[in-house]
Amino acid sequence: MISGVISTIGIIPFSPPGDFVLLLIFFLPGLVFGLIIGSALAYGGWLRIARIVPWMVAATFGHLIAALCLAAMTWRLREALSTTDESATLIAATLAGTLGGGILAGGNRLLVPGAGWIVPTIVGGVLAPLVALHDAGPFLGRLLFYVIWQAGYAAALAAALPKPQRAHKTL
Repeated sequence: MISGVISTIGIIPFSPPGDFVLLLIFFLPGLVFGLIIGSALAYGGWLRIARIVPWMVAATFGHLIAALCLAAMTWRLREALSTTDESATLIAATLAGTLGGGILAGGNRLLVPGAGWIVPTIVGGVLAPLVALHDAGPFLGRLLFYVIWQAGYAAALAAALPKPQRAHKTL
């Protein structure tokens, strides 16, 4: 949840939107999520410290691809399916969230031996239509979306982690 709040606060102060804000929207949420969750995985012993930066890159790249796909697919789907902007956005968000979530889940699987990838990929797609919360306003909408999506996705990643190795007690 902290990464969602930081992601929102890092984007909002820049008004009116311009190229710098677009750059922040495409990169900041994944970078912050990658730093916080990657560090937590290292602290918990699932991720070697040397792999935090590659994990951050995977998180940033996953978010970048999801955001770009959402932007690129929405109007194309609206025209192809002769549907409303809202319906096209929800469909595009589901596809983009599945793709972005799958990219990070795949990176996590490569960097955290034994981690699962199916549940986080599915959760990425299931939570992505919450992007419609942006209609609640530029601050509140982004805050709700990033807090809920990042917390839900982090929970899915946690559920997909391998079981910790327990030391055997000797008597």
